[in-house]
Amino acid sequence: MKEAIGKLTLGPKSRTGILYIPSDLMVDSAFPFQVPAQVSVRLEGDTLIVKKVAIQEVDKVDTSQR
Repeated sequence: MKEAIGKLTLGPKSRTGILYIPSDLMVDSAFPFQVPAQVSVRLEGDTLIVKKVAIQEVDKVDTSQR
């Protein structure tokens, strides 16, 4: 499993979080995403989980926790 230090920052004009993933991971053959991609982002305790989602699943995401 590869690991690298990324960066989490706020967008310049909003409260949207931007997660920067180091290029070492992005170009690795095991990187699971095509870019651009829509992803599911979930918090579990102190862990951030990012998963691929099918386009059909995008409309089903529960955003009531905002």
